[in-house]
Amino acid sequence: MRNVTKRPRIGLFAGDSCSRPKEAISQSLSFLDAVGFHDPTECLLNNKEALRKRTVLSPKDSESANSVAQALKPYNLPIAAFSSSSAQALLDQGVTGFISTAPFLFVYVQTLVELLKLIGNSNLVSIVDNNEDSSITDKFIEIIRQLNISISEIISVDHPNIINILNHSDAQIIVSLVNKDILATIFNLNKEFNSIAKLWVSIDWPTNNNGEGEDEETLFY
Repeated sequence: MRNVTKRPRIGLFAGDSCSRPKEAISQSLSFLDAVGFHDPTECLLNNKEALRKRTVLSPKDSESANSVAQALKPYNLPIAAFSSSSAQALLDQGVTGFISTAPFLFVYVQTLVELLKLIGNSNLVSIVDNNEDSSITDKFIEIIRQLNISISEIISVDHPNIINILNHSDAQIIVSLVNKDILATIFNLNKEFNSIAKLWVSIDWPTNNNGEGEDEETLFY
């Protein structure tokens, strides 16, 4: 589109940090420099020049988002998050005034609670995780207990006795925090998982390993 304004402007700059926190900080500061600001404080001017305020797009992965949030938090510069892991990282950092187009972890848990209400037979669940991001598992457990959902057991997907434990559990619903592709592969490789006559709810929370190019989803098996 032809730019009819006297001064060219950057509408959007999105860098790819490749999940590297230092690169994410460097690109964010380089962006501010590219649009004429050498320090984040220069973006926050008086009302007469409010149009000069800029918004930084947060990296997709939580680790890089944390780094950018820490670097820019003192300046109250608006930050936009487009992934759940990034939005959750900003929330946990206490960043205020940021924009998110993706749901927080609490929304995932609320959806699970609504599902359990629809099923109507139990508020007891088993939780299966991948033993990779304990912070997300811990946060998920904290929220789920706040919403009066009981947990029968928490078990890693690679536990050698997982099938027997889940089969003999009092919980009839299994909540998986394992990436959906990994979970599907496990089901294909180990047919014994199909013998577990219970409802699987897969909450595919993005991680630094599986977040690239993935949309967060809730799947049912």
